[in-house]
Amino acid sequence: MKRYPSRPRARQTFTLTGVENRAQSNGNERLVCFVPGEPGLLVLWGTTGGDTAHIEAVEQHGFHVTITCDWLRPNDDHAEKYGHRYWVDEDDHFEIVG
Repeated sequence: MKRYPSRPRARQTFTLTGVENRAQSNGNERLVCFVPGEPGLLVLWGTTGGDTAHIEAVEQHGFHVTITCDWLRPNDDHAEKYGHRYWVDEDDHFEIVG
């Protein structure tokens, strides 16, 4: 089930150039990535012990990696405090394209 189902999503292609951090807390896993030319970070979300396929795919591929995915705006507090700009949930469309 998608988190934040009422929030609009957009499909876009990104090139990820590296990891800002990789962490887990409260049953969530996240891989926070740099996107060149963008004023914020892209975060891939997963569930600990559940679906972390997007995170694993990027880690296995390595960087630089180009992805096409659906994303939503992060919560305002995460955008301000951590510099998040794009959130990609475990249930959102995701594919490695290069």
